Amino acid sequence: MLSKTLIASVSLSATVSHAINLTIDISDLSNILLISETDHSLINATGDVGFAVGISLEDFFTSPQDLTDSVSIGGDLTARGTTLSYNETVSFAFGDGAVVVGDDLSIYSTVGGENQEFVTSAPAFTGVGTINLSAFAAAIPSIGATGLINNGYQPSQGGAIGTWSVIPEPSSFALITGMMGLVAVGARRFPRK
Repeated sequence: MLSKTLIASVSLSATVSHAINLTIDISDLSNILLISETDHSLINATGDVGFAVGISLEDFFTSPQDLTDSVSIGGDLTARGTTLSYNETVSFAFGDGAVVVGDDLSIYSTVGGENQEFVTSAPAFTGVGTINLSAFAAAIPSIGATGLINNGYQPSQGGAIGTWSVIPEPSSFALITGMMGLVAVGARRFPRK
């Protein structure tokens, strides 16, 4: 039984450490954190950081949502190559070309005019964005959910630059990690007979 617990803890560690470009902390739906990671883009792609391209989190919502009236993003989440932070988001259906009820999340800057330049040799993003999606609580992805991050909202704009992943809030993750450590220590201290 103890060996199964250790195998499960190794599996959990492998799941948490997979390559991602953005982690999303949903512990407070009124202040969701979009956290840049150090992983590089999967492809080289450019495009205006504004509404014309931006990025899209494919299959973000668990069901289509009417976020066609934009929601502001705070913080300093920025794509490589631009000084303009993302500051707005809407829902849409990837490939549709319009702001519609959908399960994808389009993230962009209302200013525009600068190119985001994703490259395979550098991190795709810097900074942290904050967004209030408490009005969409029923459709927020669960911890462990993942999806593609696309350059733009059309397949012709450059394709998938990487992935997003929903993470547990730091206190829960610390508790889980601490418990796994105690189980490992217990296994060494009290071997099965």
